[in-house]
Amino acid sequence: MGQTESKVVEWKAKTIPCPELPWNVVDDMDLLRRFLYLGAETMYSPSHVDPEQKYADLIYRLITEERGKEVVKLIARISYRGLAPRQNYIIFALAVCARSNDDETKKMAYDVLCQICRIPTHFFMFVNYCKLESGRSQPPSKGWGRAHRRAVLKWYEEKCKNPEGIARLLTKYKSRKMVTNEGKGKRWSHKDIFRLGHPSSDDELMKVVWKFVLYGFEEAKCLASEETKNSERVRKFLTYIEGTIKAKKCTDEDEMVDLIKRHGLEKEHVPTALVNSNRVWEAIIKNMKPEAKIRNICMISSKGFCGEDSEIEKEIIETITNADILDRARVHPIRVLSALLTYEKGERKDRSRAKNTKEKWEVNKNIVKALNKAYELSFQNVQPTGKRFLLAVDVSKNMRVPCKGCPAIMCNQAAASMMMMTARTEPNCEIFGFSESLTQIHIDKEDTLSQTVEKMDALPSGKADSALPMLWAEQNKKKIDVFIVYTDNIPTDGQTHPSKALEEYRATMNKPEAKLIVVAMASNPYTIADPAKSVVIGSEEATTRDYREINIVGFDADAAIIMAKFIRDEL
Repeated sequence: MGQTESKVVEWKAKTIPCPELPWNVVDDMDLLRRFLYLGAETMYSPSHVDPEQKYADLIYRLITEERGKEVVKLIARISYRGLAPRQNYIIFALAVCARSNDDETKKMAYDVLCQICRIPTHFFMFVNYCKLESGRSQPPSKGWGRAHRRAVLKWYEEKCKNPEGIARLLTKYKSRKMVTNEGKGKRWSHKDIFRLGHPSSDDELMKVVWKFVLYGFEEAKCLASEETKNSERVRKFLTYIEGTIKAKKCTDEDEMVDLIKRHGLEKEHVPTALVNSNRVWEAIIKNMKPEAKIRNICMISSKGFCGEDSEIEKEIIETITNADILDRARVHPIRVLSALLTYEKGERKDRSRAKNTKEKWEVNKNIVKALNKAYELSFQNVQPTGKRFLLAVDVSKNMRVPCKGCPAIMCNQAAASMMMMTARTEPNCEIFGFSESLTQIHIDKEDTLSQTVEKMDALPSGKADSALPMLWAEQNKKKIDVFIVYTDNIPTDGQTHPSKALEEYRATMNKPEAKLIVVAMASNPYTIADPAKSVVIGSEEATTRDYREINIVGFDADAAIIMAKFIRDEL
């Protein structure tokens, strides 16, 4: 299956000079949209990158131009729809709006805080960014003015509408450290925020929450018995908190399982003494979301809980082989592939311990089979765009290294998976392998990952010329909407730069809208898309030589999602 014989045709480029295309004007709001998605203008990286101050300046400029409302509405729309792969850029932009001197923008930013910062991790991040922005203001301030304190109080009051929900958030997310690029950062806790914000509320549950956060469960219980004896909300809150306290002191498996089932407790509530209990994990895993089950398969297996015919094995297989569940959870093929390839190895680096220690487990053939099925099923979640594609993958030996950002997957495997995904969903797609020459690869919809990688490996290796796809399309008069180049991190070794080749193609074919995505899968910050064509921020009119090129530095499932949005003109 998938081994259709085809004639292999190699093609080498002949270049011709071409005049440059004019610059495209890019609006500041477009730049902001790019930042909210990518954290940059024309590049996405799976590595953590702190937002640059120039993007705060961009937002302040828009607010000065009386576009603050538009800014907040854009931030809220992208956040509500779950369109951005990371929340930190969204929350940074919201904090900048909240720190602005424009009262209307500030009010709008605080009004949407509860909806955007849904969990304490995001809320702590917002408070941290607000503190940093206040420190940069002239004169610097502590950032805990009246409006900020009111917003903090409102966040907790909104969460108090669900008594068990606020109890879960306070006990699951007790504190979080906000890490910078240098590895430094401040740890924020609910207690820190209550001490700085001095929230004062007439809400009966909020009073008990305040007492619990600052002084503990017994003080909160005393306050409740004195002032709110008959409150059902307070009773539910205290019952959940009491359940988590009992769980932390629990040493009996049966009691712990009962607490998990009764209160819906999660792994963060399990005491160290029972963290390796099979029965406890059987109860916990039933509360996990599909993607969390996939993500935690290796960890659960390393504890010996995922053996053949075990209850946990049955629960995992039943979830990840259900097409409807995967579709509702929007599980991406690359996430499943990463879990599959990691699990098949039977070991991985233990990130919670010393550098040289590893988590190991016995590979369960039933789990491998289920993950393979989940991988195939997850392709059904990918929506076609109807565009005309030319995909080109670097077939040099440099691609046989781990992806930056997703080390479980080799670059050639990731490229093969992405080509399979496009071949299965897009009716107009041409696929090539390239090194010093360009060779067509015929990928059938039934091809497996290993068969696709074999077809790539069968092609001649050599110095990679990443301009060949555009040059070939130009000389053969092919109408292409999107060029995607998958490579490692090396610059082009051809005579023509890929961006220049794209300009020539656009001019010759009269297709100024043609796009180029360069995916440098093992890359350092250098990529082969033209660095001279980055967007200018800080001038009165922000411009770019080429707004329809994007660089992916490294690779993960979020990178694949970003690529799809770029292709659909959603960035």
